[in-house]
Amino acid sequence: MAEPNEAENRRIIAARQRRMAIQMSRAGESMEAIAGRLGVTRSAARKMVTREAKEFADHTQTDDRRMVHVEALMELWRTLYAPAVGGDLDMVDRFLKVEERLSRLLALDLADLYSSGAAQRPDGAVPAGTTPAPGANGTPEFERVERFVRGGE
Repeated sequence: MAEPNEAENRRIIAARQRRMAIQMSRAGESMEAIAGRLGVTRSAARKMVTREAKEFADHTQTDDRRMVHVEALMELWRTLYAPAVGGDLDMVDRFLKVEERLSRLLALDLADLYSSGAAQRPDGAVPAGTTPAPGANGTPEFERVERFVRGGE
């Protein structure tokens, strides 16, 4: 049986290989190229990339991922705003879909509902996954969104 130091060394080497594999994948290299550079099979290279991507997703903060989506949706929102206000009905429909997605992503409807007092949970707690409405308590996430909407980021 391997000594703990040897096992730890193997884990460190495997982690380095996975990081290298995901970096090469992000740079656009094929699985064949990644496998060749790392001296593994194509299947092993794919497993490395998949595992590292999953670990990254698991460790990335939910709020950070949410903000990436919010920023992308805000770009769409800005693009669709003028045509929608101008009366293009197709754009109005698309604009409203983006608005709905933003509202769900940021839990604005739930936050507004609970903060207005229109609905209250029996225990008085804020539902999991919801965030107070903008300006409700000056949360950094909403301040960042508001700056982004105004074009400050």
